[in-house]
Amino acid sequence: MHGLGLLQSAHLGQLSMAFLSNVVKKRIRRQPEPQDLAKYLCGSMEGAFANESPDISNIWTRLRSATRRLRSKINVSWVNEDGQMALCLNGIVVQRGVAEYALRNSIREYYRHNLIAKPD
Repeated sequence: MHGLGLLQSAHLGQLSMAFLSNVVKKRIRRQPEPQDLAKYLCGSMEGAFANESPDISNIWTRLRSATRRLRSKINVSWVNEDGQMALCLNGIVVQRGVAEYALRNSIREYYRHNLIAKPD
């Protein structure tokens, strides 16, 4: 949630995007395009992201890892909309104010569905 807040902040948004771009640039060893930023945050390990990288732990690497872990349970991804990163849940862009609630609700629904599917 902190990463989304930083990316969509009126005061820190540009600085956060610049820092994220720098992290991705080190990972893929070229200037990243907007879709590269979204692929990085989604945890992509294909193409340029398959390269081994000396990632130093920071908010963006932790956000990337968290997204990869969540993707095993719910349909969560990142998209670049008009030069700004946005969180998508089940294909719908989630607004910053309700992102935590939406993620928590989706995880609850996932576990509820699994519990109901278990035999008695």
